[in-house]
This record gives sequence, C-alpha cells and structure tokens, in this order.
Amino acid sequence: MAINFANDVDIIGNLTVKDGSGNLDLENNQAVRVRLENLSVEPTTAPEGRIIYNTTKGPTGNKGRLGFKFQNGWIYPDMERSVYDTNNNGKVDIAENAELLNGQTDSYYLNRNNHTGTQSASTIYDFDNAVMGYLRTAFSGTASIKWDTSGAKIQANVECNPAGCITINTNGLDLKTLFAADKSYYRVNVNTYGIVKGGAETLLSGDISDFSQAVNNVVNSKFENSNTVRFAVNTTTQNVKAHAILSPSSGLIETTQGIDLTNRFGSSQTFAKVTVNQKGIVTDGQAGINTSDINNFEDDVKNAAKTIPLNQFAAPTGSINLNNQKIIGLGSPINSTDAATKEYVDMMATGLKVKTACRVATTGNVNLAAVTQIDGVTLSNGNRVLVKDQTTASQNGIYVFESGVGLYRADDADTWDELVGAYVFITEGSTNAGRSYWCSVQPGGTLGVTSVQWVLFSEQRVYNFNNPLTLSGSTVSLNYNTNTLNLDGSNALNAKLDASKGLTSSTSGIRINEEANHFTYNSGKLNLKLKTNGGLSADTNGVFVSTNTDTFTTSGNIIDLAPSYKNKKYAEEITVNTGAYTHQIVHNLNSTNVMVQVFKKGTRNSQIIYQSVIPDIEITDANTVTITFKQNTLLNGDYKVVIM
Repeated sequence: MAINFANDVDIIGNLTVKDGSGNLDLENNQAVRVRLENLSVEPTTAPEGRIIYNTTKGPTGNKGRLGFKFQNGWIYPDMERSVYDTNNNGKVDIAENAELLNGQTDSYYLNRNNHTGTQSASTIYDFDNAVMGYLRTAFSGTASIKWDTSGAKIQANVECNPAGCITINTNGLDLKTLFAADKSYYRVNVNTYGIVKGGAETLLSGDISDFSQAVNNVVNSKFENSNTVRFAVNTTTQNVKAHAILSPSSGLIETTQGIDLTNRFGSSQTFAKVTVNQKGIVTDGQAGINTSDINNFEDDVKNAAKTIPLNQFAAPTGSINLNNQKIIGLGSPINSTDAATKEYVDMMATGLKVKTACRVATTGNVNLAAVTQIDGVTLSNGNRVLVKDQTTASQNGIYVFESGVGLYRADDADTWDELVGAYVFITEGSTNAGRSYWCSVQPGGTLGVTSVQWVLFSEQRVYNFNNPLTLSGSTVSLNYNTNTLNLDGSNALNAKLDASKGLTSSTSGIRINEEANHFTYNSGKLNLKLKTNGGLSADTNGVFVSTNTDTFTTSGNIIDLAPSYKNKKYAEEITVNTGAYTHQIVHNLNSTNVMVQVFKKGTRNSQIIYQSVIPDIEITDANTVTITFKQNTLLNGDYKVVIM
C-alpha cells in the first residue's frame, strides 16, 4: 500500500506501515522534520541497521551523536566536518577513543591511507594476531628462516649448511672451531668460505726467496764509509759478519771479544797530567801534580776562599787577633755564649731582654690555629710573629708559624720570666715594619693565664718634603717668592702688599680696601654691590645673570639667544599701485623689538636685484607692522618686506 502525501499532513502519535516487510518506503522523497529515537544509552539488543541519536556521545560540551548498529556493534559517524573526519571525505581521520575503530576489518585499519594521526596498539583488540599474519607474508626467504605458527610467539630457526662451518648453540650462532686452541699463523690455508684450515706458525728466512741478498743490501746501504766497516752475509749460517778495517798504527786490535784499545801500560794508573798523541791515545803521564803546574794558583785559592762561609772552617784552637777591626752585622744573642751587639748590651743595661727579631706583628685579634697572613704578609714556616692584640690578653706573646699547625710559642718566650722586660724588633708588614715593642709585664705572672701587654718602644719613620719645603741634611727650608713674601726682622714670614692695589695689613691681618659704590663689607664678608633691575642677582652659589628664558638660554657659564628667538624672521612680498598705499604686515613674532627693512624688486643686466627703500614704518603691535608708501609713481612695482 502506497500513501501519496500531496499536501502537508500532520501525524500525531506513531505511524506504523506494514506491507509485509514493515518498511516505510518514501520513494526517494524527503523525510522532513523527522526525529530519530533519542536515547542516553545504546539498546542492549538491537537489529542491524537500527539508527538512534545517542545524547551522551561526543566531546565534552558538544554531546550527541548519530549512532548506527552493524554486525559487531555501534558506530557513530560524524555527519559534519569535525575531529573524526577532518577533511570531510567520509573517512575517520582522528578517532576520539578506541571504540571508534572496533569492528573494522584488519585490512581497513592496517591501511595507513584510511587514517591520519596516531593510534596506540592497546586500543586494537586483535593487534598481535594481525601483526603475526602480516609478518608471515612479509618474509619470503623460507630457506634461511622458518616460522612456527603455533601460538602467538614467533620462533626463528636458522638452517645451517654443514659445509658452511656454522653451528647453533645456546648463545646463538657461532663458527665451528677448527683448531684445538687459538694460534697465530704467518702462512695460512683458507677454504672457499674464508675459514682458516691450516698454516705455518712461524715464518722462516727460507720462505723469503731473496732474504740473504736483501739483508746484505739493506745493511751495506746504511753505512756510508766503507773504509772503516765492511759487512757481509754468511749464506750458509744466515749470519751477518762485520769486519772493522784496522790500521796497524791506530792503537786498535781485534780480539775474540771484539775490538779493543791497545794497552800501552802494564796496569791501570791515575794521572793528573797526561800526554796524548794525535789519535787521542795517552802515551805518558805524571802520577802527582805540583802547585807549579797550576797557573795563578795563589790567586785561585784566595778567590775560592772568599766564597767559603766561615762556619765551614774548622774551629780555631787559639785566640784570633782582629787587628783592632770591628765585627759587624751580629744578630741578637740567644744562648749565654753568643756574642752580643752594642745595642743589646746598652739595652740590657736599661733592663731590656732583646729577642730575635720577628717578621711581622699582629694588628688585631687572630685565630692562632688558622691564621696564614698578618699585616699584609703571607707567613712561611719558621717565621717569628709578635702577637700583641688578642681579645684574650693572656694569649699575647712571641710565636713561631708552622703550616698546618698555626702559631706556637717560641722557645725564647715560652715562660713568664722570658717575657719580663722582653724587647723585639719587627722587620716587615704594612703597619709594623721598622717598629719595636717592649713587654711591660711584671714578675710573678702565669703564662697563658695572666694578661700580657706589649708597648710600642720605637718606630722608624722617613719624612719626605715637597715644595715649598726642602730638606738638606737635617735642615728644613721654606722656598718662597720674595716678590710676594718676605721675612721681617723677627724672622716672621709676611705677605708683601702693594699700597696701590687695595690691600692693607693691620694687627688683624690683611684686608681689602673696598670701593663703596661697587662692594659692600658685611659680617666679615666682601660682597659685590648689585644695581636694582640690572639683570644681576646673588644667591648662596654666587652672582648670576637673570635672563628671560623666552629670549636667552644658559649653558655652563655661557649666555646665548634662545633658539626660537635667535632664528625668528619673517619675509613677505607686496605690490604697491600708483599713489599713497598702506600695507599691514602680520609677522607673529610676538615682539615689538623687531627690525623692519623694505626692498624694491628690479633688474640689472637681466638679473633680479633688490634695492633698499625707506617708507613709513609703524610697529603697530607685537605681531603687526604697518608700512605706508607716499604718493609717488616711482613706487609702482613689487617690494619685499623683511622683519626680524
């Protein structure tokens, strides 16, 4: 039964048409405003070909997809251009999730042309079987590799040709071992597979056809002088024989041990003065040597003795006469038997105990165990250090530095009594070089417990005098210009004053005689007298010129016209007819301080020239000038007005 809908027909409720198949045939007409079954979940049982609208499918924020039931499940093709069919060609390009590819045939989803983007193997349920099927068809060399198709695993077995010398063991493939152990061969036999089958372990000279001749040629070619050495090869023993060509008078002989010098003496001897022939052979000699055999013997001994330190000579066994000469450069004595300097004796007379000089002295508290630099000096092992500024005063004293240990008390200052009256000189340091210090402690203290103080005893200073002071010996002099300074009768240095120059002197000092019209004197200050409205002003920085910033600019100490004012100029051309004529020029220079000049335009020798004329000129206001020409036919023509 066919129903012809000639006009729009509204159907309320469900329309069921049964023609034996249960199908509604629209005969290629449109189904307009048809609503599909709207579900939130897929029906558990549905025939193939069923179409629904699933409201939960699709990306977040855009739920709802058209679903189609086929043999293996549901698919949701996108009917619009979207993330599923990005080029709108009816193929799925990018799948939203794994289920979109479920149910497709192997040949479909393994064909790369059907897809773009990426897909993980875990989303394809039969991926392993598909790969197995693909690999079995990809390998064609079954003579070398066989496939065990049982199960999901691939087993590869190498087929070995027994003649190929390849075996299979638990570690894989290996070459057959042809020999009991590794050996090195010089001559080898190799089969067609490249395997060494045999060979000679050592190479003999007989294996080289021209060995003897080659050796002979090589050796003889290396020696240039055949007059001294001759070589030959024994072809029977293969030994090389070397013959030295000896001259009977050369002093050389051949022995069973080789070549030797001819022994000219019965036994070995030592000679101080020998005779040598032209061949370098000792022919004679003198067993002993005399001082006469040495030129300048005495001078050489004296010069040599000058370089030998006295401490290397043997100790004297008698008194030494110094012939009234002095011993200088002595160090401070330590032991009771040491020689003492006059300075030491003088100090001892004053109660001082002179200690061996220290290299440096501290300038503040130091870490005795870790300090390595004092007063700008890096310490070396054995350096003596005066420690005088410790926060814990009982630590003060004379110390010795040792790397890795620090400072420890010196042997001559490691008891309290050795510090009483101690005096020490400092040789180096940015602050203390040239100073000496005296220990002011009194007897009865305990070292390491009682405070120790060191007092500055003396200091070396060098004074340098710059102009106008000079030093000559011990006399300091003042250099001065006698035109401006002079010494009076009491050797007082005074300034020379010119009476006509406005300066006078009094008991109060030198003063300026100011001119009342130009200077004022107030509270000990001489001031410049400024005229009211004179353009000059004074402040705490001095006198300055007051300027109109619209007209002038200042840069440093220079006053200049303002650029906007310096370049102000206006020009205009006008035409004047016969008779009196007034012309008003608007220049907008915003100033009545302007200059106006008028020029008449003419020609001379075919060249345009301008000649100055003088009409009546009126500066009407700051921006306008009025020019009036008198009645005169000569004033006909063109004019140029320049205002600046």
